[in-house]
Amino acid sequence: MKFILVYRYPEGYDVLTDPGANDAWEAFIREKVGPSVVDPGWPVFEQATVVGTSESAGRLGGYSVVDVVDLDSAVALAEGCPTLSTGGSVEVGPLVELPAAHPAEDLRRRMARP
Repeated sequence: MKFILVYRYPEGYDVLTDPGANDAWEAFIREKVGPSVVDPGWPVFEQATVVGTSESAGRLGGYSVVDVVDLDSAVALAEGCPTLSTGGSVEVGPLVELPAAHPAEDLRRRMARP
């Protein structure tokens, strides 16, 4: 199953000024997420903009997509995330398969063509 891990930092935390952050994130990506990664994702260093209303659990920090057996396995990966030591959080959500006729699946097919 595929899961998205959404990394959130506490308000006011700046990952770019944390001297140990880069090493911690590199280790997390290589050792925890790497073996199961589908999409390593991208970091978000600037303040994100929220459209609509949401009860955000902190500032967006980035995401990864992993392929693991079940939710417990995805949560176990998230528990090693460096953002937790800063007071941040990780949202873990299952990604669902869409019907072949869905517009997003059509986009995936087009993007996969050489």
